[in-house]
Amino acid sequence: MTKSLNLTAAPVSPASLAALKQLYQFLTTTQEQLRAQNAFKIVSFAQEIPSIDPLALLDQIAAGDRVHFYWENHNHNEAILAYETVQSLIIDAPRPIYQNPAIYRAMSAANSHRRRYLGE
Repeated sequence: MTKSLNLTAAPVSPASLAALKQLYQFLTTTQEQLRAQNAFKIVSFAQEIPSIDPLALLDQIAAGDRVHFYWENHNHNEAILAYETVQSLIIDAPRPIYQNPAIYRAMSAANSHRRRYLGE
């Protein structure tokens, strides 16, 4: 089933359009170079956009079995919606396992390492 996406388009200035084209060129060039080297990198890109309802957007673009992530912070008027994935880790364990201090520290350390690797 095809869904149509009905969002209000924000005007794009020529300067920001040029910046988007430059970003696109950088990402595609880097992707080609990494494929040639049989290597990979994780890219995280964030951009502030005009206010929209992320869950309404997800409803319009999502296919039922696709991986997605949603996080919201009402106090700072922030929301993050991620859709699709190239790599994932699924841990199927009972909730109490996450309350084990040793496991929690190991998972936190791994997440901290990931943030340093990505330059966050």
